[in-house]
Amino acid sequence: MKFYKIAFLIVVSLVPMLNFAQISLAERYWMFANNRGIDWIDPQHPDTIYNDFAITGPGRGLNSISNPITGDLIFYTTGCRFWDSTNIAFDTTYFPTCSSNSIHQNNNIIPNSNAYTDFIVIRNDNYYLFYIKITFDTVSQEIHVVGDSMIYYNNYYSEHQTSLIQHGNGEDFWYLNRQSNSYNIIRYLISSGNVVSIDSQVLGDKARPTRPTAMLFANRQGNKIARITKAGDIYVYNFDRCSGLITQEDSVRTVPDSTLTQLKWFVSGCFSPDGNHIYLGGRDTLYQYFQDTLTHTWTEHILWYRDSLMDIGPINTNLYYYNTLLGPNNRVYFVPQNIIGTSDSIYRFLPMVENPNLEFPNCAFSLYGLDLQCTDCTGGGPKQVFYGLGPM
Repeated sequence: MKFYKIAFLIVVSLVPMLNFAQISLAERYWMFANNRGIDWIDPQHPDTIYNDFAITGPGRGLNSISNPITGDLIFYTTGCRFWDSTNIAFDTTYFPTCSSNSIHQNNNIIPNSNAYTDFIVIRNDNYYLFYIKITFDTVSQEIHVVGDSMIYYNNYYSEHQTSLIQHGNGEDFWYLNRQSNSYNIIRYLISSGNVVSIDSQVLGDKARPTRPTAMLFANRQGNKIARITKAGDIYVYNFDRCSGLITQEDSVRTVPDSTLTQLKWFVSGCFSPDGNHIYLGGRDTLYQYFQDTLTHTWTEHILWYRDSLMDIGPINTNLYYYNTLLGPNNRVYFVPQNIIGTSDSIYRFLPMVENPNLEFPNCAFSLYGLDLQCTDCTGGGPKQVFYGLGPM
């Protein structure tokens, strides 16, 4: 009996550690514009950082990747320009279709080996979808672009209409992308440094032209995908990480045709750590869609909305939360459109959900969740930072 008690105590003591076991140090840094960022070396105590990032000014955040063992920064990028850990731009060519200041670009960094010496960066820039091969010399610490290829043209601007999911084999990746301005979702298999277009799958009713996919994101487990339409409909699907098939549509929220003029502005989203619930950032409003896992019914909760009397900036200026991110500490963070350096501004804080697996109000939402301590900069937060590589 004593043995079982000891074993039970050991398992219980490991539960808090398991909350952070899925996240590797490859995702250590979140880099925003104007040299502001977050260091997740200690997931339970994220540290606000001010670094001499090579790119400054309003607009884009930066995507980065670090050594999963040591946490040392390998490189960061806008998807068009690349810098090493010392903020030196490494050898690359200018991509004719790529504008470093384009608001239409996003990128995903994908490691091609467990050694983290080969990478693919998939860049979606306006009407083009590219992948760029990169190598990292661990001895000389030099980084080189070894080639690039155009995957797709006339892709349509798709800021949040892509999703990256680790394959069921634990090595390859699925890259899902909405094709043009349509209902087609294209599946790409990324394997051994190559990007192969598999096929496409139609999601949604083509007879309803006002409802194409506006946003697409997966849960951390990689077995569910949420699709948000331009009309504000919310659907959740099962995803097979081995075959890449999307199945079993679950309608979370459907907007009647008669109320299309009363649209909710969803601009970003993520799943809860357990993969069951959805958080959405919108225009002047933050949402939780909570699923009862027994009855499979969904309940909408408004975590916060901006009252016209709230003195948080110009009343006639909408506040958009362009990124909703699940942090390495299993908390949900909402990133505002602008990070503004005034001591009393809401813009310098990231609203946070402390216990996102729980239903509101028990989830413990805080409008002033994480202070970026940005008292000397103005600029935009990232519109697309992707740290959802599935189970690690």
